[in-house]
Amino acid sequence: MPVEYNAAPLHADYAAHTRRLNTDSIGLAMCGMHGAREAPFDAGRYPLTKHQETQFVKMVAHYAKKYDIPVTRETILTHAEVQPTLGVEQRGKWDICWLPGMLNVGDPIQVGDILRLRVEAVMKPDRKWPSISRLFRWRS
Repeated sequence: MPVEYNAAPLHADYAAHTRRLNTDSIGLAMCGMHGAREAPFDAGRYPLTKHQETQFVKMVAHYAKKYDIPVTRETILTHAEVQPTLGVEQRGKWDICWLPGMLNVGDPIQVGDILRLRVEAVMKPDRKWPSISRLFRWRS
């Protein structure tokens, strides 16, 4: 579905993705985490992969550049960040607060910050892909 379908006024076939925040928004998703549980944490039968995360970050960077979207907590965020950041109730959506290699879910805003840092690293080639292993307990 074209991104333009979510421009105001909404097209009849707009792509719903985040409660009360679809107008003038782009929604991106990764396939995975079928059967995942937040607590006790279980990544499910098909956890996200590092490759998916990398491609997702590249896609976010592409759209941020194309549509001149600044990389901030208020403009590029995960479902799990919407309620604490923007105050819009999301009916318990906890994605994304786990990334490949993490042992348990993390703070959604911290995980979003990691993704945003990685988006910036893709957009600005002089920046390195951030290493964040000290922020979380990672699998060895």
